[in-house]
Amino acid sequence: MVICNLNELDRGQYEEKFGEVDWRELSYTYMDIMQKIGDPCFQYFVNEDIIFPFYKHQMSDGKTENEKLLNEFIDILGSNFNDLQLLTYLVFVPLRINDFREEVITQWLYEICCMLKREECSILFFYSEKLERFKAVFENSSCISKVCSYNTMAHIMGRSMGEFLCTLNGKKRANIRRYLERFQKSPFTFKEINVSTEWKRMEKLYIETCKKYDEPYENKKFWEYLATDTIPNLKWLGIYHGETLVLFNGYWIDGDSYHVNDRKKIINMSLK
Repeated sequence: MVICNLNELDRGQYEEKFGEVDWRELSYTYMDIMQKIGDPCFQYFVNEDIIFPFYKHQMSDGKTENEKLLNEFIDILGSNFNDLQLLTYLVFVPLRINDFREEVITQWLYEICCMLKREECSILFFYSEKLERFKAVFENSSCISKVCSYNTMAHIMGRSMGEFLCTLNGKKRANIRRYLERFQKSPFTFKEINVSTEWKRMEKLYIETCKKYDEPYENKKFWEYLATDTIPNLKWLGIYHGETLVLFNGYWIDGDSYHVNDRKKIINMSLK
């Protein structure tokens, strides 16, 4: 296993070895943007089969906005462990790890711990609740580190509104149809956003929402880059009141899935 930077990994290699993405921040498209605006944070443990993104906690407040965001995030995670004075490394466990045998997973965990334990540090493996098998393997391994699980997935059944409605009971189906009728009669419209003309409005709405919930946010370079570069793996959809954008969402497309960043959750929709 070796340590690489993103510029040493092409999109195909990353998507094949990492597999399904739960978090926007771990999609190749998003990481590539952050690298291009000079704000990359992750490095990657890589071998012939799999990739583990990881982040090293900055001892200061961080030099970039992305570092500040991640430092705050892992400080919160680290506060869950009374015996963990300082969380130094955050290692993201890909869902693809479930494809491998227990002894192989154990060896990878051991290799990662050995590579990071060359310096005195604390390591937190961050994994999806879907990976209960990983947790069992981890607890039976000799790694001296911590694990923390997350669950950010909401499943949408069906590819169209018609298919989705068929998965619901009669009452819920009737309610959604009533809401759709009201929306169609309202002054609101739903359409794809032209980011080159709307990015300042998008940035304003985004920052207002982050400040409302006291959350960190991307810097101005991020939005300026979105406005000047055509990104084939990113789509923005919004709700307009007349000609004014009032709500929007980004769809980060990697491999066969859409990853919808909706503040508190990530929605995964298979394209297969």
